[in-house]
Amino acid sequence: MMVCPNCGKTVTDDTMQFCPACGFSFNQQTYQPKAPNQYGPQPYGPPAYPRKSGVIALILSLFIPGLGQLYVNKILRGVVYLVLYFGLSAASLALTMNVDYTDINALNNLISSPPFIVVSLASVGIWMFSMFDAYRLAKKYNEASMRNDLARFKKDF
Repeated sequence: MMVCPNCGKTVTDDTMQFCPACGFSFNQQTYQPKAPNQYGPQPYGPPAYPRKSGVIALILSLFIPGLGQLYVNKILRGVVYLVLYFGLSAASLALTMNVDYTDINALNNLISSPPFIVVSLASVGIWMFSMFDAYRLAKKYNEASMRNDLARFKKDF
């Protein structure tokens, strides 16, 4: 009857060359203990909340601005992005409704008009920032879930 010097398990068969519990070779001349965990025992298991993918949040906001924020459980922020983007899209549609698309001068006047430029730039800006914000929020969500601090994450706008 032997005791494994690596794990302390009792081995009943003296002819065994390896410990059945940890695989330690009884033929080794020197004992090399396992390195202790430098962080100590971990009191918490895996996070209780599923992780959110930053890439998925970014892709969702690529197709519909605000959808990535909804994916990360930032409902109010996602709705604000949706309303802003679709409001600006409706304003753009209203500006282009009465334009004759066969007339080059009318199209040049539309493209160079300040209201159309402002609405177009604002719409693209909301769309781009929505993608960046969704990716950033997914990363913050994952960090908060690892700290078990999602309550504070959800309080933010």
